[in-house]
Amino acid sequence: FLFALFYLKFRYQVTIQKISMIKKFLLVHLRQAIPFGITGLFVTIYLWQGSFWISIFHVEELVGYFNASFRIIFASFTLSQGVNMTVYPLLSKLYLQDKSATKKLFYDHIKIMIVLSFIVVIIFLFFSKLIIYLFLGEQYNKSILIMQLLAFTIPFVFIRSALERLLEITGNQIKVTISYALGSFVSIALNIVLIYYYSILGASMAMILTDMIIFLITLYPAIKIINLNLD
Repeated sequence: FLFALFYLKFRYQVTIQKISMIKKFLLVHLRQAIPFGITGLFVTIYLWQGSFWISIFHVEELVGYFNASFRIIFASFTLSQGVNMTVYPLLSKLYLQDKSATKKLFYDHIKIMIVLSFIVVIIFLFFSKLIIYLFLGEQYNKSILIMQLLAFTIPFVFIRSALERLLEITGNQIKVTISYALGSFVSIALNIVLIYYYSILGASMAMILTDMIIFLITLYPAIKIINLNLD
């Protein structure tokens, strides 16, 4: 960072005043970006630690069965990301211009996520056997029940992602970080206990409970923002 500033000064004759402005600009945006980076760390912990604890308490073969289902479920999360990428710029723009329009768009966003998540859940519940056999083969038949259980995380993830976008456009991204931090710590305890006693079924239950907890923690500040900032 310092080397870059000195380079700008001597290569392009940038003044100290301009360097100071650049530094302030970078520091402001760095502070805003830090919560997103920390959130990404906690997301990684809560999403992938199940495989670690299965390998600690049980045989590696079970890790394969669990990961096979989880990776397919995880791939479905891209649907919510696609909707968020479309809605987020509109929400950000409206929030600066019209709070009532922002509220209406946010509610429409939630409705889309609810409908989309339940469609995806139904597909996984009724076609999990077909999906597993088609993409992985009959040798992964033990992954079918895991996929059906993990499908219940989808509504929490989809709807929560809409709540997270609301918190972000209102400058409350630190609350998203807090929700994932708390969820990660709870997830560690749940995974240790449930995986020890119930193996990959326990890992699935831990994932469902963790997603529900993170959803509820995220929901509380989102409701406050809707009632106070968007009315």
